[in-house]
Amino acid sequence: MLKDFNIMEKAGGVGKGITMNFTNIIVNSNTLEISLYWAGKGTIDVHQRGLNGPLISAITITSNFSTHTGFPVGAVVGIVIASYDFSPINKIGERWFGPVYKGVLADGKMIAIKQLSSKSKQGNREFVNEIGLISALQHPNLVKLHGCCIEGKELLLIYEYMENNSLARALFGRELSRLNLDWPTRKRICLGIARGLAYLHEESRLKIVHRDIKATNILLDKDLNAKISDFGLAKLDEDENTHINTRIAGTV
Repeated sequence: MLKDFNIMEKAGGVGKGITMNFTNIIVNSNTLEISLYWAGKGTIDVHQRGLNGPLISAITITSNFSTHTGFPVGAVVGIVIASYDFSPINKIGERWFGPVYKGVLADGKMIAIKQLSSKSKQGNREFVNEIGLISALQHPNLVKLHGCCIEGKELLLIYEYMENNSLARALFGRELSRLNLDWPTRKRICLGIARGLAYLHEESRLKIVHRDIKATNILLDKDLNAKISDFGLAKLDEDENTHINTRIAGTV
């Protein structure tokens, strides 16, 4: 869409926002893909590690299109929120920095919504960390992040819904919520966790240390497949020793 775009010239300074309008943008499967390509200009010298050149710190999008159902986007969001409204009945858990609720999208898809406190620095840090890390990761044993919302005082993270809640609840929860997990199922859950960690440590282009693996942060889908969640304390490790971390973090 923009050839030879120079963000430094366009912004005219550091920390300034740029608003641009685009038309005829195609969105497939609720996903808008933004690709940034290096134009082959600039330095060819190898500098010491640091920031070299202009940096895009954030991108926000305001749309004015309609969905294929004929409802304006704002109306669809309004329907979902109005029918949901964070009712205590739909609360499915309490995490470190806020409650988690069960919700339904306009297309009927079940979702889990984590509500973070905007007043908490830890909540803000977890919000940014989750978006920056888990949104870049795709693996069957990692919980999928569908999206997020920043509006007013609301900080929301939207995840795929996991029918069987957490491994902690399945093993140690109230008697009615516990699951009878036989040994083959337990082995499959352990292997799923291991595959997720192997992906984070070895297979992903981004080498990530979760730093808070525990039964509460392992979620189970309807088929009792294990998925790692809660990347609020995760760390991007660019060193060669991706498994070694001497800083204390996570749960005692």
